[in-house]
Amino acid sequence: MDTPISLRMKEKGFRSDAALAAKVGCDRSMITRVKLGKASPSLDLAVKLSAELNLPASAFLRAPQAEDAA
Repeated sequence: MDTPISLRMKEKGFRSDAALAAKVGCDRSMITRVKLGKASPSLDLAVKLSAELNLPASAFLRAPQAEDAA
């Protein structure tokens, strides 16, 4: 399943999570988790991703889940 982030990655020529991770200076697994909505990046990383993918920084933030409040 393609997410909006993965679609934009393809549009921008990033063929893998590792390629984007290398460009923004983070771990590949962080890109995977952000792309799948399982993690939110730091503000610094969200800004870098926003610049690389031309998406608003808010596109990389996940909504709090009920289990987060527990």
